[in-house]
Amino acid sequence: MSQHYKMPRKYLKGRKQPKHCEECNKKTNELYQRIDGNNCSITYYSPYLCKSCYNKKYKKEFLNAK
Repeated sequence: MSQHYKMPRKYLKGRKQPKHCEECNKKTNELYQRIDGNNCSITYYSPYLCKSCYNKKYKKEFLNAK
């Protein structure tokens, strides 16, 4: 690998955030996305999900906001 790696251009900006959950199509302003600090491709392609769909998909129960 070269010393100065240049990230592909499409990963420099995130995807446009929709106004609905990509799993259940429920309209909401609170959407969650999986973030992977080591792999920008996983973060880029992970869906925007509502709280309940995120908990089902990733089996995380730490999203107890408010």
